[in-house]
Amino acid sequence: MRSPQPDAGGRLSRSSTSRPGFLGTDAWRQMLHALISLPIAFVGFVLIVVTVSISTVLSLTVVGALLIIPTFALTRLLTRIERARARRLLGLDVSEPRRARPAGAPWRRVRIRWQDRQSWRDVGFLLLHLPLALLSFLAAVSLVYFFVRGASYPFQAAGDPSYYEKAWGGPTYLGAVAVHSSPALIVLISGPAILRAVTGLQARAIRTLIGSRPYSTADHRLDARRVTTVDTR
Repeated sequence: MRSPQPDAGGRLSRSSTSRPGFLGTDAWRQMLHALISLPIAFVGFVLIVVTVSISTVLSLTVVGALLIIPTFALTRLLTRIERARARRLLGLDVSEPRRARPAGAPWRRVRIRWQDRQSWRDVGFLLLHLPLALLSFLAAVSLVYFFVRGASYPFQAAGDPSYYEKAWGGPTYLGAVAVHSSPALIVLISGPAILRAVTGLQARAIRTLIGSRPYSTADHRLDARRVTTVDTR
């Protein structure tokens, strides 16, 4: 079975050989990705807010300037984890973005890291990832809740007329079951599409902010300026 491939916008498209809905593995992988995204995104958000804030406030001092290097190293590690998760669970075809390769004295490395736009794109992604992960997590938890609630209702109501006689669909057992079990059926039908939508937002953010991108004219100019700076020193 081939992994799902993203379209031009970064969303996921189901492979023609995949089984539909929850009969295949794609929906379960997306479910797992949505459930574990929130704790990972929360940890990354807190770490980045704290480290970037400290580095920015102390940027005019020696300590603050040198903190830029480990701060951006942390962002690279966190975004590398996100790309690996997206490749494994979402089947996203995304590779390491192009980055500046600083060398030389510490101050020169700090300046190049500070001017590297990809480093700030990493920071932007880690800030944006938290609300996207929260949306995915809430969607996944809601799907699980409504499915369990609907699927368990027939067993809860069986043999207990007081449980379903005054419930919606009552007073008959079959009527109450038809009404209260319908959320489980709705989840089975629409759940995979909801998971594809919410994880597709995360996939788009990954491809746009921390995925590989074309080498632009601005990149050429920036590299030329860096080479000129190095040669003149």
